[in-house]
Amino acid sequence: MVNVEFDLRTAGYCKQIEKITNNQKPFHSIAFPAHFAIIRHPEKGIILVDTGYSEHFLQATTPFPYSIYARVTPVIFDLQQSAKKQLESEGIEAADVSYIIITHFHADHISGLKDFPNAQFICLSKGYHYVREKTGIRALLAGFVPMLLPEDFHKRTIFLEDGSHAQQEVVENTSLNILNHTVYDVFADRSILAVELPGHARGQIGLLIQSQNQQYFIIADAVWDSDAFRYHQLANPIAGIILDNSEDYRQTVQKLHTFYLQNKEVKMIPLHCREWDGGDKS
Repeated sequence: MVNVEFDLRTAGYCKQIEKITNNQKPFHSIAFPAHFAIIRHPEKGIILVDTGYSEHFLQATTPFPYSIYARVTPVIFDLQQSAKKQLESEGIEAADVSYIIITHFHADHISGLKDFPNAQFICLSKGYHYVREKTGIRALLAGFVPMLLPEDFHKRTIFLEDGSHAQQEVVENTSLNILNHTVYDVFADRSILAVELPGHARGQIGLLIQSQNQQYFIIADAVWDSDAFRYHQLANPIAGIILDNSEDYRQTVQKLHTFYLQNKEVKMIPLHCREWDGGDKS
């Protein structure tokens, strides 16, 4: 097993009614962080998990109908918060990023892809093929903004399902088996395991990451705060409008709650959770 260095960051925020995301929360508007992760792998180099917001989001959501996206979830973003700028502040050039693992194709997770010209993209094929030909209102309803994808995206993409890169059969039992989906050993060294977390978005994945002293489970947008998996708290029914599949969402939350009860030593990270400040590392 290979250990990696893990660093959680934040690239901007969006404002939304908290009760929509968790029906047990108050009815007020709060700023949800858009987290991404920097992983330093001893052999694969610099790996990102999503990108958060970037200036490309501001440009891509100017024309109608994509402007609706920015109005529904107003964004708080400074150019220095972008993944690219944060890496550059540490002496890491954008061209040095080897891989970007995409948890799902909502705009707040892929806004910075164009900033990394040499990165290969890793995702589930079903997630990409669900959105790839969507434009206009159909794209908007899927949380997707086509202008955010690099023109050569398909040529640079590795699909977990095709087996040419990731090892699909994890020999040893893993705590992820409780989720009842295929577990992908992303680099065939058990440093990063991927598993589908359906419901919120088509082809959404979570990532179990092995650092030297800690395991982290990035659960993307399967839930928006940690109380949801701790106490099995669901979103308000109105959130069903934006979910890919409401029943899958409910089942995923139940499974994540069970995972939490059985694996409390693992730090679970929803990528919009305010309990994480974007400066946590291991």
